[in-house]
Amino acid sequence: MAQQYASIRKKRTVENLAGLCYFHIYLIFMVVGAGCGWLLINALFNAMANKPVLTKEGKTFGQFSINQGVVGLVTGLLYFIWNFLYPECLSLRAQQITITLLLALNATFCMLLAMFWQSDAPEYTFFMFSDIVAQLVGNATIFLLFPLVATYYAGWLVAPVRAGTDLSSLFATMIAQAQNPHPGSGRLRFSVSTLFVVYSTFSVLGLLAWACILYFGTGLRYTMDEEDGTVELSDSESEDSSEEICSTHESDGDGDVRVCSVAHKQRAFDGLYVPRQLLLPILFATLSQISQWGLALSLGQTGAMNVDPLACDGKVGKETYRWALTSSQVMVPLGSVMSSVIPSPRPIFYVISVVQLMAGLLVTSAAFGIYLDAWRTPSGQSLYVGCFAATAGLEGYLLTMAFRYIGDAVDVPGKRRQSASRVLSLLGVILVNPISLLLGSMLQSDRIRCIDPGSH
Repeated sequence: MAQQYASIRKKRTVENLAGLCYFHIYLIFMVVGAGCGWLLINALFNAMANKPVLTKEGKTFGQFSINQGVVGLVTGLLYFIWNFLYPECLSLRAQQITITLLLALNATFCMLLAMFWQSDAPEYTFFMFSDIVAQLVGNATIFLLFPLVATYYAGWLVAPVRAGTDLSSLFATMIAQAQNPHPGSGRLRFSVSTLFVVYSTFSVLGLLAWACILYFGTGLRYTMDEEDGTVELSDSESEDSSEEICSTHESDGDGDVRVCSVAHKQRAFDGLYVPRQLLLPILFATLSQISQWGLALSLGQTGAMNVDPLACDGKVGKETYRWALTSSQVMVPLGSVMSSVIPSPRPIFYVISVVQLMAGLLVTSAAFGIYLDAWRTPSGQSLYVGCFAATAGLEGYLLTMAFRYIGDAVDVPGKRRQSASRVLSLLGVILVNPISLLLGSMLQSDRIRCIDPGSH
């Protein structure tokens, strides 16, 4: 009887979640993603692109890279400790409030930058400090928002949230391009302060969208306790999540009496436990992040310089990198959206993962100067742009699809979906950041550099 009830409940859950597939719900979760995530990081980089004095002759980029690595590793370590020792210390309401604070923090710092970005020039202390806050918000989005949606909301809603974080990068670039339509001329159509005010509207809209989601309970797959804000995540659907404990007692009338009770089994690393059926999607999604954010993004400019047949600072290399970067910024959010339009079965997912990893390795080979004669032909330059774009777009698809596998796994208990999504978030930070730090130091020390065509 209990199994029949669980089956009916599971069927109803699937039907309810499938009924949520409406465009306005997709859009509202996308706006939340756009207002959170890496919006503040994108704002800072676009401000530097249009106001070169903020780069301090390249020193700002170096400091931002150090901030990224240090903040990523520290927050990753704290996240690991939290899930190892206290995986259930935050209720659903507490996590929802945390996301609210992240959105408010993004909006607040964009407004503060509008007022104080020039403070303490030429050191620009507040501008530099804002990058640390931006890194914290970005990592907190990965650690909290994605697992929150994958665990407590309809699994497919991860796609619009991830697409929103990526679309904010594209929109931020387009707004900065409108501010500075003629790079190098030094003439801006509107001030840097106005630019930050415009960026703050993304977070304000995201905050309003999140407030609507909280008020109406949009997309929730569980009923939240109104008093303490908790949700009882299902673990009865899995036989390995509980065990029967029996004991025998003596009775005066009928002899021995056997008494049994069901107890939850505690595992080591319970907060980071991954069900077997989700191991491969998490592994390949993590490799896709390493390929995109660890390899391609770190080495993309050097690789583009290497494909120039005339000079390291030649026009062909610059145009190749511009096309590669622009296409990647378009492809990442497109890949996230496509996971909603064309979800893939597991075998296709693994094939796409291999293709994405090969594309990232090809970009890496160009940066290391492998087969330069082939790369320096028009076909090689087109291939480079295509590989750079494919690495980005397929990463957007694969990572979002992996979160969807977790969120849509109705046969996996809620606590296991939560722990699996947290592992995916954790691996993307603690594995990518050391690689970025290593490659960044090799680039700064010229151990990886463009090979002059005249010496080749």
